[in-house]
Amino acid sequence: MSVITPEAMDNTWFSGVLGLPEGAVRAVRMETIGEGAGMMSRLQRAHLQLADGIDAPASLVIKSPALNETNRQVAVQFRTYERESRFFRELAASCLAHTPRIYHCDVDDAQNFAIVMEDLHGYRLGDQVAGADLADTDVCMEQLALLHASFWNRTETLDWIPGIGASFHADNMRLGVEHGWAQTLAVFGDVIPQPVIDMIEPFRAALPRLQNHLVSKPNTVLHGDFRLENLFFGGPGQHPLVILDWQGPLIGRGIDEVAFFLTQNAKTEVRREHERDIVSRYVRRLAELGVGYDADTAWSDYRIAVLYNWCYVVVVSGTLDTSNPHSRAWMTEMVRRNALAIDELGCYDLL
Repeated sequence: MSVITPEAMDNTWFSGVLGLPEGAVRAVRMETIGEGAGMMSRLQRAHLQLADGIDAPASLVIKSPALNETNRQVAVQFRTYERESRFFRELAASCLAHTPRIYHCDVDDAQNFAIVMEDLHGYRLGDQVAGADLADTDVCMEQLALLHASFWNRTETLDWIPGIGASFHADNMRLGVEHGWAQTLAVFGDVIPQPVIDMIEPFRAALPRLQNHLVSKPNTVLHGDFRLENLFFGGPGQHPLVILDWQGPLIGRGIDEVAFFLTQNAKTEVRREHERDIVSRYVRRLAELGVGYDADTAWSDYRIAVLYNWCYVVVVSGTLDTSNPHSRAWMTEMVRRNALAIDELGCYDLL
């Protein structure tokens, strides 16, 4: 059976998905949202005209394959549509971090997919261009600790989630660095310190070793793309943070995701002034959740992850479409922040 497309989601279909009687949804209006933010997928909001007396959401968010063929092929290569669908079906209920409510989730062997989820109206979407301040960073670190504690050293049966190392994901990341570096340098070279530019060959040679370290135990389930454009911050009476876009779950050391956020999403001054304390607090929060992780090991792993995540920078900025102004703006900040972190932490000695 084929996966339903957004164009086929009419009022009758939505009534069924929401468990409502026939005629409860009188009409549907679709609008495109998140242009330039959802790089790998098409995002739409469905506005539902409800019959009188019907208690149901007035709007929902629809996620389906990207219309941009380049981005869609990258998504298929990394099996992102399958991974997100399986996360919601198999793992979301066990995750301590907060995820959106899902009303419909379907994917086929060709990685056509459709996910219908709650519309987080009233929540504040993170802004990767502006960067996270310390308060938002603290909220994010709490949710990462909750996520990572949920699956800490319990990953053996999750063979559908690739590891940071020794997987098709790892292979594709190395290929992405090889093929993407020229575009990264051409488009974003003016925000990269020269020593980071000069390290590209030894960095490429070190990638398998870095990947194997970051997938070794203690490992857990990572979100895989924990950046501000995928995070919704709540106000009074709401969840502190709702994490969207579960297309890239990975098996790896949780500190990799801490480094990913601090060096690509947090304001540089926040990372510079607070990173050691943030890493220490992450370790303490894990301990409160019943997870033991040595503080010195965590800091050593953090520096390795800061260096390793340069491959993510190159794959994104070097292989995806940079023509959308918003996409280019957040990519520029991603490149600049991670490059500065590598340089300022002296990660070259890890090559």
